[in-house]
Amino acid sequence: MCWSVCPGGYYANDTDSSCHICPVGLNCNNCTYLNSSAVVQCTSCIYNYFFQSSISSCVSSCNSTQFANKGNNSCMSCDSSCLTCGGPGSSFCNSCTPSLFFIANVTGGYCIAGCLPVGFTQSGTSCLSCDLTCYTCSGTASNECSSCLNGTYLSGGYCRYVCPAATYPNNALLLCSTCSSYCTYCFDSTNNNCTGCISGMVLFNFTCSLACPAGYTINQWNVCFSHFLNMVVGFIIIMLLLL
Repeated sequence: MCWSVCPGGYYANDTDSSCHICPVGLNCNNCTYLNSSAVVQCTSCIYNYFFQSSISSCVSSCNSTQFANKGNNSCMSCDSSCLTCGGPGSSFCNSCTPSLFFIANVTGGYCIAGCLPVGFTQSGTSCLSCDLTCYTCSGTASNECSSCLNGTYLSGGYCRYVCPAATYPNNALLLCSTCSSYCTYCFDSTNNNCTGCISGMVLFNFTCSLACPAGYTINQWNVCFSHFLNMVVGFIIIMLLLL
């Protein structure tokens, strides 16, 4: 048959005015013949090979700064921010060009000028996500928080909903601040804001002291309790028993 254009998988050879099949070893889907150099070059590739335009050849793997586009079987350049990549655009980076930092995402990652100040920590040339409990952090573990989200308080690297003993939730700084040295529990830093006292001291009106004032005795919780109130409570108990 005579063709005006050779069909797919063939090239036109002007020397003998015939269509020749693309050489199998080149892995071409389509090809062309260069009369000047008598060389056959691929213009597209068979499945699982990718067209490298710089050498007009089909290759099994693309250069490190390219990705293999399986839609058209070709090697395509990474985004300019990527050193290596797995797809088109700035969100498909696998590593970054010098001076940029890598942040991973579901498609690979992207490259930015510096790690975000909130929610990330720098590790070499990568920006790693803080633990979800942290606002800012020095590492990725839950005990490496540097500051906390509203409603939680920093203590020992953790962001806590409840502060440990001898500390109280400081809402201004979002951390667990230290109680007075006399308090085992408190709601502020001074000695007149205690809700529990260290051994050897008693609690009276939120203050830890060495002894209860006159008219008060110590109850089982180490709290100064009024004699009068004791009498009233005792009287009420007796009346309830008599009813």
